[in-house]
Amino acid sequence: MEKRKKHKILFIIMNLCSGGAERVLLNLTRELDKKKYDIHIFIVKNHIEYISEIPEEVTIHYGIEKDKNIYFNFPIILLKLIKIAFNSNRIIGALEYWPTFLSTFLSIILFKKCINWVHIDIISHLKNQKFYIKILSKFVYRFTDISICVSNSNLISFKKNFIHKKSDFIYNIIDFDKINLLSKEAIPEEDKINYEYIIAIGRVEYPKDYTSLITAYYNLKKKNNIKEKFLIFGNGSDYKNIITLIDRLGLNEDVILMGFHENVFKYLKNAKLFIHASYCEGFGLVLLEALYLGKIVLAAYKYKHGPFNEVLLNGKCGLIIEEYDNSILENAILKTLNLSDFEKEKYIQNGYNRIKDFDKEKIISKWDQILTGKI
Repeated sequence: MEKRKKHKILFIIMNLCSGGAERVLLNLTRELDKKKYDIHIFIVKNHIEYISEIPEEVTIHYGIEKDKNIYFNFPIILLKLIKIAFNSNRIIGALEYWPTFLSTFLSIILFKKCINWVHIDIISHLKNQKFYIKILSKFVYRFTDISICVSNSNLISFKKNFIHKKSDFIYNIIDFDKINLLSKEAIPEEDKINYEYIIAIGRVEYPKDYTSLITAYYNLKKKNNIKEKFLIFGNGSDYKNIITLIDRLGLNEDVILMGFHENVFKYLKNAKLFIHASYCEGFGLVLLEALYLGKIVLAAYKYKHGPFNEVLLNGKCGLIIEEYDNSILENAILKTLNLSDFEKEKYIQNGYNRIKDFDKEKIISKWDQILTGKI
């Protein structure tokens, strides 16, 4: 019997560092049928933090070292990509901006099918981008065979603001079994935490709003003398600015920057409260991870009609605030910390029920249809 030829698929992403989109990509590649797919990931810059999460059957390529300039080395990146993409059946821009620009360009010059993955509300995120990024972002999706958004609210915004061929949404795949396993991993004796704490997880840079979270926490310490410490997990371009802010507010003993951890779940499971604040977001992967571990969640979105209402079912699974300022954020944190046991249990139970909507098999089935050209 003739052996069935595998579909060669190429994902393009900037790096594999501490971000939700990067983790979602690895979750997807882990679950895809390796008998059906020959999976390749091209990272534009050779910067990998999720080393242990890369499936061994997945081939990793990189363009340039992490300290090199993309613009000066663009021909090198492009030549490497062309070589890999030439025999690929599908090219997927696994993140906005550069990965999407590259996947679209390759699909045009090599006559390949192109899929672009939209993880954020681009129209909000573009406000802080350079002029040429804004122009290219408005241009590329009309050449994309199908654009995949990560939530229905994200899809509605995308359809409203971008000319495109075809679009759909697929919820992020989350490996709850792995989260369960990792959450049970023992914390080394020297790293054990013997105090109550609030936790935030995510890349320390825009669009995450750590400045407002830390400022609100400072005011609550000052006005209400809250006892909980504040742990922040993640790295990013704003790390030094956040250190400066913590120093200026005299919070060195109370706000603890934990940096990047491959396993944040063993810390998340013991947190008193999970908080998340963002200027723009497509989904909010970490919200579901917190719900799965039975955490009380406070999600703050800087603008109106964000995706957190969709994820948290309009506040049934956690507290949501939109168009917040520091005062609103302070009050929301204080309110969440002071919830009654009955209120907490209601949120936790609703969270467990919400998790059931993110069936792994349904998500993989839809990706299968897209990657094999059935959609």
